[in-house]
Amino acid sequence: MIVFDLQVPEQVLEAALGSAYRSKLKILKFEFLKYRDDEPQRLGLLTLTLDTADGIKSLEVIVKESTKHELLITSIANKLFPYNSPKVIYHELLDSKAWLLLENIKTWVDVCDRHRVNETLLDGLYEIHRVTFDNTAALIECFDIPILTNDILYRRASSMLEEIQPLYEDKLFVEVFTEDIKTLLFAAKEKLKGMQDLAFPYVLAHSNYNPNSTRALQDSNGNYHVVVYDWVNSIVGWPQTDLVILLDRLQFAAFYQGLPDPSSILLERYLEHLLGDFNVDTGMFFRLYKLCCICNALAVIRWWMRMHYKTPSQDPERAFLEIRAKFSLLQSL
Repeated sequence: MIVFDLQVPEQVLEAALGSAYRSKLKILKFEFLKYRDDEPQRLGLLTLTLDTADGIKSLEVIVKESTKHELLITSIANKLFPYNSPKVIYHELLDSKAWLLLENIKTWVDVCDRHRVNETLLDGLYEIHRVTFDNTAALIECFDIPILTNDILYRRASSMLEEIQPLYEDKLFVEVFTEDIKTLLFAAKEKLKGMQDLAFPYVLAHSNYNPNSTRALQDSNGNYHVVVYDWVNSIVGWPQTDLVILLDRLQFAAFYQGLPDPSSILLERYLEHLLGDFNVDTGMFFRLYKLCCICNALAVIRWWMRMHYKTPSQDPERAFLEIRAKFSLLQSL
């Protein structure tokens, strides 16, 4: 069968499926649906009709053009936290890229309400961090996984600060934002200087953990597990980097839905989990969390400013709302 430019012999895929699901089977029919056939990534859905020992069954598999790095990390995740990562059913390396056929978890199970969904997402993130918390030496030694050190994070944030200043000085932004943003950005840079001297245990961080990159399922005991996709940007770094991204997305979703901000409660919940398993310095935890908030705020401001220059007619109110919210966050930190 051919999906995009990948040719997979049916007998090879049958063997891979049989190994993944521990069942002898035969492919009777397949249908391939392209989601995206453009750069930078191609994505599709392969629907298989299978003849199994339990009768005729249908199975959906995600077809994803990816990188060697994502294949490596997803394979590691399958072993370290199998409940929290989709099965890699089949893969193939072609030059600088990789093709992945991944287990497709269709959607979230019924988790009752938004409050429970938020807690499930937070607990799922902690479960991933807990496995590698202060235990990344073997990953660094054996695999070529990028490490987001204090110095690298500081240089990234400084670069974003330098880029934001001239973007902000555009006439449109000056008219919309009357605050002294230059002073605010200078204050953020001063706070970031202390980042280089701080230390905290590293974890295997996803780097884009949010509701859109997750699904949920229930095991036979009724426990919920968050299945996480898109490991392409994963790194070894502080757990606060993931935590800030997740809470920022949930905070903004709550704002649009007219719900209370859940971030402070979820932050305390994460710290309770951490203190229950590890002896951590809570003061250091919050200092690094605030610094990661600054880095994330700068990244969001820069992204929306860039997008507005590219497509100024595309949802300007949303752009200004996001930028203003992040400037307000910088003032509060």
